[in-house]
Amino acid sequence: MIKRSIPHHEIKINNPSFETSAIKIERPNNNTITVISAYRPPRKPLLPQDLHQLFRNQNYVLVAGDLNAKHVSWSPNTQQNVAGHVIRRFCDSTGFPLSAPLEPTHFHKSLNNTVIDMAISKGMTITEVSSIPELSSDHNPVLFEVSLDNFTSPALSTYAFPNWSKFQTILTNTLPGNPKISNTDDIDNAIQNFNSTFKNAFNNSSTFKTINKPISCIPSVIRDKIKIKNRLRKDWQDTKYPPPYKTQLNKLQKEIKNELKNFHRAQWDKKLSEASPDDDSLYKIVKHHSNQNSTLHIPPIVGPMGLHYSTKNKVNLFADYLESSFQENPEPYDDDFIERVEEKVDDFMHHNSRHHTAPLTSPQEVMDIILKSPNKKAPVQPIESCFTQCQPPITGILLHSTSCLKKILGFPAKTISTTNKGTPPSSPIRRPHHSSKYLPLPSNIHTSVMGRRNALRSMSQ
Repeated sequence: MIKRSIPHHEIKINNPSFETSAIKIERPNNNTITVISAYRPPRKPLLPQDLHQLFRNQNYVLVAGDLNAKHVSWSPNTQQNVAGHVIRRFCDSTGFPLSAPLEPTHFHKSLNNTVIDMAISKGMTITEVSSIPELSSDHNPVLFEVSLDNFTSPALSTYAFPNWSKFQTILTNTLPGNPKISNTDDIDNAIQNFNSTFKNAFNNSSTFKTINKPISCIPSVIRDKIKIKNRLRKDWQDTKYPPPYKTQLNKLQKEIKNELKNFHRAQWDKKLSEASPDDDSLYKIVKHHSNQNSTLHIPPIVGPMGLHYSTKNKVNLFADYLESSFQENPEPYDDDFIERVEEKVDDFMHHNSRHHTAPLTSPQEVMDIILKSPNKKAPVQPIESCFTQCQPPITGILLHSTSCLKKILGFPAKTISTTNKGTPPSSPIRRPHHSSKYLPLPSNIHTSVMGRRNALRSMSQ
């Protein structure tokens, strides 16, 4: 029943799975609404392609009625059937919202009451659903309140693969040549006839593939921003004017990117928090990511009983190892012994801790060591390398003292000739002006400095 004041016309839908009665409601903006009252007999099988037929090539559709479908998502206290699983998978894959009342719609004398009257919408939002306990039937009337302004436009998950040769043949046989047009009504009728013939030819010449994967329903706030962004980008590409369009476009793109990132992250966190080993939700997550990394190979693990190849044996091996690692010590505790050990350790740390650092090496101390050391061998290694071994913080001071030593230290020619006697031919030439060649070994200076520091430490203790 529909009011006479609402412009509409009846349409015929031949569907193998449903008994239907449908109308199209005309709207001022030429966006018609298709309302379908559907009934599925209990023993008639429900095919997914028959559900797709009701919504295909239409923007605004409402399918409501007794579908004789049971599923825990809308009727938790009843046993599920095949039709319920088919409808649930269809709504999850297409994103079309399914609405059903919280109260039962079908009452049994011996079985549990069930919810088998529901509605599936496309291009509109059902704001409220209620089961009305009226009339004398065992089915309650169901009231659906629909909002056309606040609708969600889901993305289709069906792909069409047309046979263009067949399409051309159908279109040639069904579409007449140049129609006779004498007024504006003939023009409208010709356009309507062409559109309907074109759609029917496309549907009859195409095969459709359904992607059975739940889509990510992006919030309406983000979708609105995406629409504004697309409009700004189109205006900017067409006119390149005004310049603020580009700034607004870049800013909006960054906002959308951040909001989408946060939304997907929240969806993933929610999915992980709801995953449980009690059902197959956790298994599906692990299986999905395992398939993505199918090249990953875990080698066998050696256990007490030999190599373990299967995942179950590996998990049990890790569990046994962790269980044995976190066992309490079998020996009884001795609190007195533990206390004595702690006292000994504290006493040792107190008397052997270094409260003060050793005094730094001064240039005068290095000069004294050099003057007192015998010059029996001329080293090749420069003395500068020993300073970093003595005390790194005063490297600059020691390097300065080296230049002073080169000026104040000198050796007579006889000493030079004496020290050069017996030198192998392969040794480097020692010249008198290279005073660093006659300084003591850097290791001797380092040993002397360390010996003095150890002596000071022993005296302080």
